[in-house]
Amino acid sequence: MTKRPIGLLLMLAIGCAAAAQNTSLDSLPGAVKTYYSPGRINRAKATQHLIQEAKAFYEKQFPDKPFSLTMYVLDQVRVPFYDDSTRSLTVGANARQMAVARPLASTPTSKADTVDIVAVHELGHYFLLTLDQARSGVRWADEFFATYFAFCYLQTKGLSLLPSASTGLSPTYRSLADFERLYYGVGGANYGWYQDQFVHLANRLYPKFNTKLVQRAVEEYGPAGEKKSPMALLRALAPQEMKAWLESLLK
Repeated sequence: MTKRPIGLLLMLAIGCAAAAQNTSLDSLPGAVKTYYSPGRINRAKATQHLIQEAKAFYEKQFPDKPFSLTMYVLDQVRVPFYDDSTRSLTVGANARQMAVARPLASTPTSKADTVDIVAVHELGHYFLLTLDQARSGVRWADEFFATYFAFCYLQTKGLSLLPSASTGLSPTYRSLADFERLYYGVGGANYGWYQDQFVHLANRLYPKFNTKLVQRAVEEYGPAGEKKSPMALLRALAPQEMKAWLESLLK
């Protein structure tokens, strides 16, 4: 999820940089400077560890792309998001307040708390939108490529972006056209369902491409790219996998 004009979420995005100047926020030094709500140090350490490891993984894959961003771990945030205007990634400090049930994982340096690993998806938005200026202009594709970015790193840690159990949701909206037209307007639970489908697509494509698909997205949708339709690109690269995935959306 990147910053969009959607009320409270947008206000939070704009307010994060200003909030860092407020003494009510504590901070952690490190490769990713992290500000956090008082009393949330374990959550902040866990999230910082996850993001710094993902950062190191991709800097090794793409050594010419050093990451530089700030992170916030805040009580008032329910959905992780990335704000490309301030290069800031914001994650909720309280797992019980998440708008949609998403995966959590403990980290080696912080067994006392868990982290919403969707934060790595938001790091993917930073990598694609800010570092590479790679914008497909298609909402579902931008979300998918950020998910694929996260999937590649999380595979190395044995972590999954999918919930451990089915939510039993019968989505109102299932087509990519609906997602493109409504985006957040599909509703929180249905939006989470779409994100799960992007994880399923990543799972189909990862064995074939690994991080090479991340590189292909950068080349295709960066400033010098041809900007081919994401659907046409993915169908050309993986016709059988895309056909099966598209059919699964409507089942």
